[in-house]
Amino acid sequence: MTPSYNVTNYNPVTYYPTTIETARLLDLQLSSEFAKKTFLTTTGVAPTSSYSITIGPTTTTETGPKALTAGMGGVVASQPRPGNALSFDGTSGLVTVGPNGGAALDLSGTNFTIEFWAKVTAPATEQYLVGQPAGGADLGRLRMGFRDGGKFAFDLGTTPASVSIFNTGDTYTDTGWHHWAGTFDPETKVQTIYRDGLSVGTRTNLALNYVGFGALELGRFGAQYFAGQMDEFRVWKTARTGSEIRSQMNKRMLGSGVEPGLEVLYRCDEATGPLDSDASAVQDGYVGTLSGGVSLVTSTAPAGIPPRYITIAENNDPA
Repeated sequence: MTPSYNVTNYNPVTYYPTTIETARLLDLQLSSEFAKKTFLTTTGVAPTSSYSITIGPTTTTETGPKALTAGMGGVVASQPRPGNALSFDGTSGLVTVGPNGGAALDLSGTNFTIEFWAKVTAPATEQYLVGQPAGGADLGRLRMGFRDGGKFAFDLGTTPASVSIFNTGDTYTDTGWHHWAGTFDPETKVQTIYRDGLSVGTRTNLALNYVGFGALELGRFGAQYFAGQMDEFRVWKTARTGSEIRSQMNKRMLGSGVEPGLEVLYRCDEATGPLDSDASAVQDGYVGTLSGGVSLVTSTAPAGIPPRYITIAENNDPA
């Protein structure tokens, strides 16, 4: 067998040309703080008749006169490879998320996370980066973006007097790249806003039962258009934790069913539109249609770090 495990940056460890009794790997898709530590530990370098490999909670034990070798050396830190990004003009730029299998993206009654990288031209101006405008005003519309003054908003329902309005207490007015995420759990009614992987606002809204529908739009809600750039747009049908968001916000997702729960994935690396979604749920669907003042430009977002691998190989030759 020659299994390969997806890892990130790591420190050098010793190469063992002889049998290793135990090789232990930490979880897949390591966060940056863990990635800087030595994640491969070994015990027993003398020949042995058995060994075990532990990955997370799972341990596999093999027997017989075998040799297990594992080796890696010093490598440079992984660098972002962001490719392209969407650039919105603030007056007419729009990306419409198309249907999948004939149906629009449905977030009603499900856990979900919407996340993306954004570089905002004028964050103190009211503007929205994501919207799902169909549905009743009280509980059936979604929008994410900036209020006047620079507070970040994650509304599920847009009637000003309703409890659906939700934004950060702090304002954010710098114009650099930042990662934003909004999560919602319909059972606990907890909404959370994350900036660069850290919670900057959370609440429990017992009155909320999001029932929005229709096409999701990037670059506006209503007449408030976004001015700036967006990259690595993702929709998950899970309410992701802060550690999950931090561990993968800079990384290139593999798509095609590798990341469970990933519903829509726009890497935004096409030269021109439309955008293809590379997530597992796609049936030639969720195509992003560009219209108005939006284009694809070279991205400078700190994203798109490719996966890295270590291979553990087994030698069945008893000699």
